[in-house]
Amino acid sequence: MSVVPVFGAIKRLEQEGILKVSPQRGIGLNKLSAGQVRQANVVREGLEVQAARILARENNAAKIDKLRQLALRIRKLVQEGKLQDAGYMDYEFHRKLFELADCAILEERYNQIATICLLSMNAWDRDSFDEDTPNAPLRHMTVVEALEKGDPEEADRAIRKHIRSYAS
Repeated sequence: MSVVPVFGAIKRLEQEGILKVSPQRGIGLNKLSAGQVRQANVVREGLEVQAARILARENNAAKIDKLRQLALRIRKLVQEGKLQDAGYMDYEFHRKLFELADCAILEERYNQIATICLLSMNAWDRDSFDEDTPNAPLRHMTVVEALEKGDPEEADRAIRKHIRSYAS
């Protein structure tokens, strides 16, 4: 690969806040402060709420079933103790929410902010995936069930509760 596309990719990742380029020193991941992570999560929540509202209004059973299958897969992986795989499936669940909402601008912005959020998260642990705790971060089935009802307001509440549970 030539230097030009690599330089362009590095420049874009720097503009998106993912990389920090220091002349004469090198390139590294941009470590976000706790405040920046909170701000990124506010933006992420707003984007996910809109994607969930679009899907709820559309109320397409085939699309919602794709999310259901991912939610079931996450639960199974957690039960098997495969937390890293469950983490990847969690990312896939949220990415799929945007893909199914079929709004390119929302999906593009989500991909940017999700990368920033993922790089700032700690490793997944069992507590992060405990569906039985009061503040369980992964209430995927609750989101799926809200989407099935076709009520954008309920989908809004479910996805907000799901996302906010990460911070609690």
